[in-house]
Amino acid sequence: MKDNDNDYHTIKYVHSERYLNACSKLPAYNRHSEQPYGSAANLIQEEIDELPSRSELVHSLIEAFGILEKVESIEPEKALMKDLQIYHSKEYVHALYKIDKSLKARSSLGDKEEDMSDEEVSSDESSNSDNDDATDIEELKKQFGLVDDAHDFKGMFNYALYIGGSCNAIAKEVNHFLKSSSSEERLTILNFEGGRHHARKSRAAGFCYVNDVVMLSLLIKRRKILCIDIDIHHGDGTEEAFFSSERVFTVSFHQFGPGLYPGTGTTDNNGTGRGKYHNLNVPLKEGLSDKNFERIFTSVIAKSFEKFEPEVVILVMGADNLNGDPLGTWNLSLESFEYVTNFVKNELKSKVTIIVGGGGYNYIHTAIAYATVSNMMVNNCKLPELIPEHSFFELYKSVGFSSNVNHGVKRDENTEQYLKEIEQQSIKQIDNIPPKSNAAQI
Repeated sequence: MKDNDNDYHTIKYVHSERYLNACSKLPAYNRHSEQPYGSAANLIQEEIDELPSRSELVHSLIEAFGILEKVESIEPEKALMKDLQIYHSKEYVHALYKIDKSLKARSSLGDKEEDMSDEEVSSDESSNSDNDDATDIEELKKQFGLVDDAHDFKGMFNYALYIGGSCNAIAKEVNHFLKSSSSEERLTILNFEGGRHHARKSRAAGFCYVNDVVMLSLLIKRRKILCIDIDIHHGDGTEEAFFSSERVFTVSFHQFGPGLYPGTGTTDNNGTGRGKYHNLNVPLKEGLSDKNFERIFTSVIAKSFEKFEPEVVILVMGADNLNGDPLGTWNLSLESFEYVTNFVKNELKSKVTIIVGGGGYNYIHTAIAYATVSNMMVNNCKLPELIPEHSFFELYKSVGFSSNVNHGVKRDENTEQYLKEIEQQSIKQIDNIPPKSNAAQI
């Protein structure tokens, strides 16, 4: 694909039916009781057995708009247990396996496609797996955070392996491209199943089981990476992983306040050791408007990119920042998603850009948002005004079959004074980054 600025820009999309099916099992993508479907849900359930997962809604809408006809596909293979251990601890990965195996043993409805056969697990990896009783399994769940909003689920380990496989596939593409491409070539990869930024080295958290953002950053060797996170929840897992790294510069725009998950992301957490000043938090308040978000995003990211000079940008585009999300309280409309995508593509022009998903619990809005991002990246324009007919067309009746997400009307608590203080503090931190960072250091 050739852009208007005559740069050669290759765009790839991570997808396969097996990958989609594995990701569709994630509990966070099946919270249908929170959806504003209205009577449309009853209509569609007359034609299909169950409502679609968020993964299925997103992919189907992007496909319906014809966007995939213009991109290349990356089909991830399932990773091995050892692949997850590039970041996650061996104990945690084994706990995922053991708990998942216990779930299968208790279920008479095991799906062969989801099973992780013992042939795929070496003998030392699977040792003692068969000897865990129910009490041991419950203790493992508590020890490794597989409770509450990150509880175990059928297909959990298969899901983790496919997320790991997507990281392997993306990193392979990126590492090859950075070695072999000409100076004018650019690469963008879209993976809306990614963005699981709360998962820790040895703990699941916040609907996240394996941290693809961290694993991907570790697999992209000896390159400086700017990780931009606009999910409404702070990217605490990614921050923790790279808190002492000078190779990965993390910037998180998130809502911060009493009682908000995960309760981290203050401005004084800016890195340590070699990573000092390489972790930037931009905590924002309730009711954030498009205008104020775009203002501070532009200022902070333009300065970060100029000073850090990354070769790779990873953009975590959680859609729970949009108006109408059941877990968010910002006023953002699709305008902000269009703006961010356009800014990253046409202003930053990073050699490599990887766009991943994240939160987004109004599934209709999330599907529209990711179709918008895809269309802006591929066609450099907004979506057509109406949702095209496709398998899940009737579910969009709740938004009048419109491809727009309007802004909210909550009071914006981000005053001019507050924004100015946060902006100045952020720019000051960026200025403190040493002029040259050693990309070989993790």
